[in-house]
Amino acid sequence: MKIKAFYLSTVAAIVTGLVSCDNAELKYDDVTGPGRLFLNEAVGTAKSVSFVIPDDGSVYTVTPRISKPLGRDLKLTVYVDEKALDEYNKQNNTSYTLLPNTNYEFESSAVIPAGKVVSNPVTITLHPLTTEQNKTGFVHALPIAVKAEGDAMQVLEGADAFVLAATPVPYSNVVEITGNSYLQTRFAEDYKLSSWTFETLFNPSQIYTGNTTTWLASAIGYYEQGGTKIIQDGFMLRLGDSGGGTKNSLINGMVSRSGKQISSIPLQSNIWHHIAIVCDEGDITLYVNGNVGYTAKSGYTATQFYALNGIRFGNESASGNLGSLRYRYCQVRFWSVARSVEELNNNRYAVPADTPGLLGYWKLNEYTEGKAMVPGSTVKCIEEDTPMTETETYLFKDATGKQPDALIHRASANTPYIFTPDKRIEVGYTWDGVLAQ
Repeated sequence: MKIKAFYLSTVAAIVTGLVSCDNAELKYDDVTGPGRLFLNEAVGTAKSVSFVIPDDGSVYTVTPRISKPLGRDLKLTVYVDEKALDEYNKQNNTSYTLLPNTNYEFESSAVIPAGKVVSNPVTITLHPLTTEQNKTGFVHALPIAVKAEGDAMQVLEGADAFVLAATPVPYSNVVEITGNSYLQTRFAEDYKLSSWTFETLFNPSQIYTGNTTTWLASAIGYYEQGGTKIIQDGFMLRLGDSGGGTKNSLINGMVSRSGKQISSIPLQSNIWHHIAIVCDEGDITLYVNGNVGYTAKSGYTATQFYALNGIRFGNESASGNLGSLRYRYCQVRFWSVARSVEELNNNRYAVPADTPGLLGYWKLNEYTEGKAMVPGSTVKCIEEDTPMTETETYLFKDATGKQPDALIHRASANTPYIFTPDKRIEVGYTWDGVLAQ
């Protein structure tokens, strides 16, 4: 069974008429050719509906139909079709996961009476997602399908299944970077990539309007030119270096030596944003909440990312100072492919860890205490011979299992470390969990 964005032309005109009435009766000579069974909700291009299930639950109905009436009752089975969900995910660049059976109830039997073209609506009772289901960030979907008992009538392929998508209220524990510290994700190896994607959820407690430059994220290293080591920027995203005042809310920086660029989309204090850089064979796009902030051309045929430096968040080094500012992050991902804007938008809060092209995935929603080797507080770029010191720190697992733990580098033990539980991380919502105006 496949969920398609079209339906058979031989019944298109009939289906259009059926949509307008709930219990229409057709004359036997109104339809030529074999009858077909389908779900009324799946007719046309819309193959799903998305919604948040409220705390007291909700109900949804689907209506089985046939394209021409029969002279006898047609017994039906309404069921959950996992293959239909797999097909839907492939066609729509989504990663919906199957809704557990504890979250829904419905009667699986239905009948279209003789001389009729519809059954009574099938009512599906939906129970709210649990706190843990919300925290996964995944959309939980229920693929409802219909078939005739004993295969007494063929289904209308592409209109026999419909997806009910229960959108989570995304919550997570959140790390906050402040003062003289930074978060760093290191890599297991160097990467040289012609296409890649970086993305993160980001919430700044404040936007400076003065001349202070802060670092949203950076990935840097050195390269040799004429025997001289020169700092090379995989990318750097900064705030506070766009001209002062309100312009400081615009992300600026350089990606793969493309020259300094400034986003056209301002960030807001205490609001969650989805930030992404996509490099597609040298074509660079910065996205803010799925909208294009700027485009540029890479200065290289491939961008170099260095294992020792990985990606840093919050400060360029541990001598930087966010002061009382708090930069909050979660859902950090690094890809070896150029993700489409649809893929970015459909998977902001979760993505399967085994998704092809996903090199590193730091959810930053839990940590362990441990030790790590870190450079001096003023070091912006680590080399093989950079002196390193073992220090007590906080470690964050990579969900793919491919990369080392991310870590917090603090200039001193007095630098605050803040980890706040159970925050709503939905784009457009404030730190306090309220939809921004």
